[in-house]
Amino acid sequence: MFQDDEKTAFELRFEIIKAMPEGEQKTKAMEDLFKDYPGLMSQAQDEIDKGFDMAYQASPQATPSAPGNPYSVTVAANPLEHLAVAGQRVKGQMDMNASREEQRGLSQSKKDAAMAMGQAALQQQQAAKLREEEERRRRAFGRPFGM
Repeated sequence: MFQDDEKTAFELRFEIIKAMPEGEQKTKAMEDLFKDYPGLMSQAQDEIDKGFDMAYQASPQATPSAPGNPYSVTVAANPLEHLAVAGQRVKGQMDMNASREEQRGLSQSKKDAAMAMGQAALQQQQAAKLREEEERRRRAFGRPFGM
């Protein structure tokens, strides 16, 4: 299929996870590996865009009672319209802030998953070296080290 040097980052991470002992750490690593970070980030960005549209919408405007008639009366916007727009602006700001916080959380989660993966790989390398050293000593002395 792939040569060792042609493996994708996903395949390398998957191999590291497969070699991990069963348990909570392996389950968490699998969940992190298959999490759709780009999709979740895109979804959060869509929420930011919607919040922006709400937060920066136009204020209600006064309108002429008979458009085109120079003698028409201008009717002010209803105060309740102003109140509704103000509420939508506040909600839009809150939605934008929540979505930005979600993006920060996703970025941190991805960073934490990469760190955990690196630590797991390092632990596996160290364990392999210890096994090799033990095997070398066993062959040299005919018994396990420390016995």
